[in-house]
Amino acid sequence: MLDAEKDKRFVLGIDGGGTHTAACLISTAGEFVAQMEGGPLRYAQVRERVADGIARLTDRILRSAEVPKKALLVAAVCLTGVGRESDRKIVLQALRRKKLAPKIIVDSDAIAGLTGALGLAPGIIVIAGTGSIAFARDQHGQIHRAGGWGYLIGDEGSGYAIARDGINAALKDFDGRGQKTQLRQLFEEKFRVNRIDEIISKIQLPKPDRGAIASLAPLVFGAAKNGDAVAQEIIQRAGFELGRLIAAQLSNLRDVPPPITVSFLGNLFQQKDMLMAGILKALVGEMQKIKIVEPRFPPVAGAALIALAAIDVATDEEFLKRLESSVPSAFNSHF
Repeated sequence: MLDAEKDKRFVLGIDGGGTHTAACLISTAGEFVAQMEGGPLRYAQVRERVADGIARLTDRILRSAEVPKKALLVAAVCLTGVGRESDRKIVLQALRRKKLAPKIIVDSDAIAGLTGALGLAPGIIVIAGTGSIAFARDQHGQIHRAGGWGYLIGDEGSGYAIARDGINAALKDFDGRGQKTQLRQLFEEKFRVNRIDEIISKIQLPKPDRGAIASLAPLVFGAAKNGDAVAQEIIQRAGFELGRLIAAQLSNLRDVPPPITVSFLGNLFQQKDMLMAGILKALVGEMQKIKIVEPRFPPVAGAALIALAAIDVATDEEFLKRLESSVPSAFNSHF
């Protein structure tokens, strides 16, 4: 086991997705060293060529921090789209060819989010943005998943689901088969059309863009804040579905003493206060079992913690406090 107080070598954490990639260097003594951003890493599109971007970002951050590559012990690369073991193997082999580090770990970006939010302790994260999913780590370190089955058949409570239900409600208002709602006018104004039915061609052709549709969710939140009953029902239903993700994970953590920590990640939780009514409704009788906390570190730091654990550095509470004290204040707010 490494002596975290004496050993001043380094680990690299990388959190990569479809919008941007983040990297950070942390010493084995628990000191934050450097951070850096790069462009998106879309594994689903480029497959093993994702290693090219990771290698470039690694070289950049090492040069910036003036850390020699021989001092890098482990790189933990956490990416969107590598939830399957077969995909992780493809990325791992590509990174080994790049000689990224003596030890390389490849995992999902969601696991980086879980570890950044809660460390390596048992607990639950709910991620809600374009999609929705929940992950839990039990007392044995096993990872459990709930939801996240994609926008066609799942992702309940997500930004996409909220926007889709909002558009549907506006069209029902137009048809005369639903309640009157402010959403009809809001979507007409957003798409600059005279009638709500004219937005269909804009949404469906040439190909539906789920990210673009999800970006319309703030219109539903806005209408709900303005007292629109239809929008309020959509938001409460979304919160209820997110609460059900937590409830499902509680069953996987039955042997963990309460309270079980729960943390929220993703853009949708910028509206956490509006979602909470639905979440609480789904957790009636369960709230005493959980403790809702803010994420402790961003996902990229979670990736670095995974790297440290791989070389048996004890990331206990003392270590985490030392790391927190060395992190620039802008780090957590930036990512």
